[in-house]
Amino acid sequence: MASYYAKNILLILSSATILPLLVMVCATAAPSHPATGLSTELIEIQTRPEVGLKIFLIKPNNPSAVIVMLEGGPGRLPISGVSGTSTLGRGKGFLVRSRDDFARHGLMVALIDAPSDRTLQPMTPDFRISREYAQDLKAVVSYLKRVTNLPVWLVGMSLGSFSASNGAINIRKGIHGLVLISSPTRSAPKWQVYDSHPNGLLSMDLYKIMVPTLIVVHKEDECPHTPASGAEKIRRALVGSPRVEVVSFEGGSRPRINPRSPAPPGCQPLTQHGYFGIEDQAISAISGFIKSCSRKKKDL
Repeated sequence: MASYYAKNILLILSSATILPLLVMVCATAAPSHPATGLSTELIEIQTRPEVGLKIFLIKPNNPSAVIVMLEGGPGRLPISGVSGTSTLGRGKGFLVRSRDDFARHGLMVALIDAPSDRTLQPMTPDFRISREYAQDLKAVVSYLKRVTNLPVWLVGMSLGSFSASNGAINIRKGIHGLVLISSPTRSAPKWQVYDSHPNGLLSMDLYKIMVPTLIVVHKEDECPHTPASGAEKIRRALVGSPRVEVVSFEGGSRPRINPRSPAPPGCQPLTQHGYFGIEDQAISAISGFIKSCSRKKKDL
């Protein structure tokens, strides 16, 4: 766990938001960790009028790209603490629990919390594909491009794939690539998007995505919404992408099911759905694809 101490408050003008508005950046920096070569920082930006969003940054030495991590489930980061002192818990989601490992592969990690108008409710699929959330992501991408000048990738896990696809479809400048992990291709009847998007991501305008895309799947994924067969269907739908690859995995550790979780057992993070026990393999494949497509330059 790291402690953070308020460093400064800056007011900057963001050209990334759909409506012109001031973006407030509250930076809370943590000391670097010499043993790992990583440093961390918690910032908050304004993405819409009266709406803020926290970004937890993990910075390795000489990163080759920035990955915007969009976790599944409720979409909230395990941030705790009071003003001036904040910590990010370990969490169980694949992206949250693997964050330092991605950074050790030479990628700057930007973990995205739920926007402030969603802190008391989960990040449901209908919000994840909304215009409002696309605006939030656009502000995040613009901020990261401006402060790092690195290629920015959107990485969505499970329900987070809705978020990442929404960004890749609607943000026309600043996104270098996309990674879709255990992506839903069968919507649940209880989801508000069930009627409009019965086939999950396949019901979105994936043909509008124009960036390199990696699709990650586990052959033994037992989540009813993310069948392994959906990966190839997503690949075929990405007709505008200049490069699309599917990488599949199998095996892993014995699942750890939480009987109190509202998620179906097969959709829980410490299962094949979340690459439990084979995290290193998944991280290496994802990092390798990102670095092979990324260059340290401005937009293509």
